[in-house]
Amino acid sequence: MLVTATFLINSAFNLALGLLIARFLGPLGFGQYAIAAAVAVVLNTLFLDWIRLAATRYYSDQTRSEDPSVRGTLDAIFILSSLGVAVMSATAILLGLDFGLMVMLAALAPTMAICNGLFDYHTALARARFEERTYSLLVILKNALSLLLMVGGAWWFQSPTVVAAGFVLSIFASLMIGRRRLVDPGVTLLRPDWAQARRYFLYGFPVILAAMIYFLIPLWNRTAIASSLGFASSGQFSLAYDLAIRVVQTIGSALDIMLFQIALRIDASEGRDKAGEQLSRNMGFVLAAVLAVAIGYWLVLPSFEALLVPEAFRGPFATVTTLLLPGLVCFALIQAAVTPVFQLTQQTWPVVVAATAGLLANAVITWSLGATAPITAYATAQAVSYAIAFAIAVGLALRTMKVWPRPRDVLAVLAAMLAMVLAVWPIRALGPGWATLLSSIAVGGMACMIVLIACNLGGCRDQIRQRLRR
Repeated sequence: MLVTATFLINSAFNLALGLLIARFLGPLGFGQYAIAAAVAVVLNTLFLDWIRLAATRYYSDQTRSEDPSVRGTLDAIFILSSLGVAVMSATAILLGLDFGLMVMLAALAPTMAICNGLFDYHTALARARFEERTYSLLVILKNALSLLLMVGGAWWFQSPTVVAAGFVLSIFASLMIGRRRLVDPGVTLLRPDWAQARRYFLYGFPVILAAMIYFLIPLWNRTAIASSLGFASSGQFSLAYDLAIRVVQTIGSALDIMLFQIALRIDASEGRDKAGEQLSRNMGFVLAAVLAVAIGYWLVLPSFEALLVPEAFRGPFATVTTLLLPGLVCFALIQAAVTPVFQLTQQTWPVVVAATAGLLANAVITWSLGATAPITAYATAQAVSYAIAFAIAVGLALRTMKVWPRPRDVLAVLAAMLAMVLAVWPIRALGPGWATLLSSIAVGGMACMIVLIACNLGGCRDQIRQRLRR
């Protein structure tokens, strides 16, 4: 529970961090920083994040004491992959591939990728060993230092380069303080087990490659907007996307951390069929959570924009967010509901097929747009692309394993969403303000929860009764 709570708090902090940085940098500076950050995400996802997945699956307290080669191999391949990122990025910059950024900011992008990958790797080690306090310590330290260095740098210097440097320093400093708790005795980097490394790669890389392809879609659109409409328009699109993806994907990722581990335990103890039944229940919970957050975010958009979004970004923000949300719901469901089917069966390459289809769809649609197409056209293209990828991923998952949420759970979710909209709509009509925002969240959340519990989504009412009896 501490890990999940920390994850949610960290996501909320990142949301606030993005708003503050955007406020102090303005659309132009934030547009430049957003592209550098997007490049860093792609590099981290493609070259380093598969090691985090392998650590989550294959590293544990048992391997720490009985087989130090697991940690040694993970550390060795992380170092080699980081060197590959550095060499490849330096070559790209020398060849002039800088995405229109200043040289220093372009050079900081791969550094951001390596530092972020290193942080995610160490937090994965902490979760694999159930070191909840260590995980929370690392996240809290990084957040505190990010507030000081990134927001402080944006406020004082109004420079995207300084913000990127603050990101690197905050992660480096937090790891230097907190990583001692994760040191393993007897680990050596000189004799990695290459057979283990190959197994880790084949398990994690397809999932990571698919995620990287999905990240290429908004990066493609940001770059296209910057080249045709300018960095200010790219910044407006970037803020709407960054905030929406954090809001929608956060709840799905938090549930995935808990629910997929339950399915893995059932698979090991009771067999694949029982694990499939658990995945079906998981899908119902994920569908309810993702839809509730996305629809709730849309319902409070007028107040959210008026109160929290920097003035320079208002106007296009609500429109672009509304167009992006359906696609982001599809993306979150792919990650937290559909991909676990492939992970359970260890047949992960189909996720790459779905992601590639989404990228190709986005390329075709954006190529068909004129040079003066507004940012709303790119938002629509992105949403359609994610929807196509979702449809293909679902089809491939059903061919892999007959797993689908129960019809009664789907009906319960739809009823809960309708109840939330009906409860919040009269409040939404009162106009933007703190009272409207907070009362909409409280009333909408309560209406949604009441219906889900009354319909016994995934047996949640039965579980509540059992806990109350105990």
